[in-house]
Amino acid sequence: MTVLSYEIKDQQLDEDRDIATHITGLYRTSRDWRQDSEDHWDEHYKDYRFYRKKEEHVMRSNIYVPYIFAIVESVVPKLLNTIFSSSPIISVIAREGGDIDLAFLLERFLDYAFQEESLEFFASMEDFFKEACIYGTAFMKVLPRFLGTDVPEFDYIDADPVDIYKIFPDPRARSLKKADWIIHKDWIEYDRLLEMAKQGIYKKSTVQELKDKHESEWNVDKYKRERIESIERESEGGYNPMRKAVEILEYWDRDEIVSVAGREIILKREKNPFKGLLPFVMTRYTSVPHEFYGIGIPEMAQTLQQELNDLRNQRMDNVNIIINRMFIANKYSDIDFDTLVSYPGNVILAGDVDDVKPLDTRDVTRSCYMEEERLITDIQNVTGEWEYGRGQPPERRETATGIIRLQQAGNIRFDSIVKRIEFGTMRALAKMFIWYAYHFLPPERMMTIVGEEEFRKRKGMRFYEMSAHEILRQYHFQPLGSSVSAVKEMRAQQMLNLFNIFNQDPLIDQEELRRMVMISLDVKNIDKLLISEEEMMAEQQAAIDSGFVPPGAPGAAAAGAPPVPAATQAPPAEGGQMAVPVVPVQGAPVAAAPGITGLMGGTPTGAPPVAAAPAALPPELGG
Repeated sequence: MTVLSYEIKDQQLDEDRDIATHITGLYRTSRDWRQDSEDHWDEHYKDYRFYRKKEEHVMRSNIYVPYIFAIVESVVPKLLNTIFSSSPIISVIAREGGDIDLAFLLERFLDYAFQEESLEFFASMEDFFKEACIYGTAFMKVLPRFLGTDVPEFDYIDADPVDIYKIFPDPRARSLKKADWIIHKDWIEYDRLLEMAKQGIYKKSTVQELKDKHESEWNVDKYKRERIESIERESEGGYNPMRKAVEILEYWDRDEIVSVAGREIILKREKNPFKGLLPFVMTRYTSVPHEFYGIGIPEMAQTLQQELNDLRNQRMDNVNIIINRMFIANKYSDIDFDTLVSYPGNVILAGDVDDVKPLDTRDVTRSCYMEEERLITDIQNVTGEWEYGRGQPPERRETATGIIRLQQAGNIRFDSIVKRIEFGTMRALAKMFIWYAYHFLPPERMMTIVGEEEFRKRKGMRFYEMSAHEILRQYHFQPLGSSVSAVKEMRAQQMLNLFNIFNQDPLIDQEELRRMVMISLDVKNIDKLLISEEEMMAEQQAAIDSGFVPPGAPGAAAAGAPPVPAATQAPPAEGGQMAVPVVPVQGAPVAAAPGITGLMGGTPTGAPPVAAAPAALPPELGG
């Protein structure tokens, strides 16, 4: 049960104002709890935008070395290339009790859903990953979208990244799955609320109560405006006194949805149509045990970045002072101070040459360069993003193996981040898409998406005959993207060399050899590529019956050998049955065709083939 269930339902507080007051109180509690995190987010945003306020530093130079920005913009493309490296993005694998045909249909639906143009999935995931890299945590809201007003028709599933500043979670939760409730804060135009009332989403009389309760223009989207203004940039949109926007607190728990407008009026209160599901997905760049929010790249390297900035500015000041020297002058001497400027060809007028002396400044640039290299190494060490992994060549000559080993540490760190996203975010998205399709997508629309012929042939109606819990339990959703690391590339090359050596070797299990090669290449739907032993034996037996000996089978001609004469038919055996086809082989006596041996086994060479008993059909197919 949720907080709302205990404190509202059990106390029978049916008045809308009491409910609004309660939810507003939860919002304030969450806002106060996350205030420290919000202050840090402001600083992380400035680090990402490489902003440095000149008044806060004593140096004349004001340079910000955008190293954090460079790392973020290096990590995000690698994450995107990993997730979107294959199509489909998600593979559906049937677990024990699941059906392969239904897994095929679910995989095809997910491929269609992720490629829906209205979803803009690639752009959404880019913002999602970038926010996780900057703030350490990112949220995405996943909801079905509908068309029409009288009879809503399912359109598509929307996955929209939400500004972290607009999400107010349960302070007691350690993760989104453990949260009892969550509040999404946003602003909606009053005219838009009237349109939604016409569509039947809200009551018109309730919306009209908000006519004079719109927010000040300066409060609308204040989080975004304050961030932009904090780096001395003009906020987007400008001031529009005619704009009337209303603050909406959208409260979600496992049982109910409540929309509070202006912190006083209940726009809508209904049961959670998703049956205990909070329609949000969360990811963390680096998780902290027992804490809700994660750690991003700016937080890891913030102090080192500040030290790097100070060092660079001190070096620039040192160079400027050496080039444009300072002077010590006798204040009682007759000196034209207007000419006391250091530039080529300048003449300083003085009564005595000793009245003006240059102030010698030591050149410290060499030591600054060495210290800067140490700082950059420290930043790479703490973030796990080494320059070799970002395409920069090593300073000294290295072998290919040496460069690969230099990349290993960074790749291991990155691979763990990818696994966290695969096991958490991507699987959660796939399950939510399947859940929404089960409840809101009609069979006719599903048939159109996966293909009418495939839907009928693979008995797609079983998707609607099972429970949603059974579907999510019996099928495994595996992201197909693979992290491309140099170490894996080297391992894959070794496996390919091994395959070239032992391919068709009768002492090597050929199926296992091929499986090992595909694993090294990060092929994750291997079972769909490798045919079963029964299927292989059936194909080879059919080839023998037709008079063709497959390459690699005993009796087949070797590569480069002259053509083998066509199979001749042996005389009928007793009882009228046709004997096994006989294939003349050069340099060998004519004998009965042996059973097929090789990749998947078979009957011994020289023995007549034995008909295999038909395999029993699985229960799902009527066996």
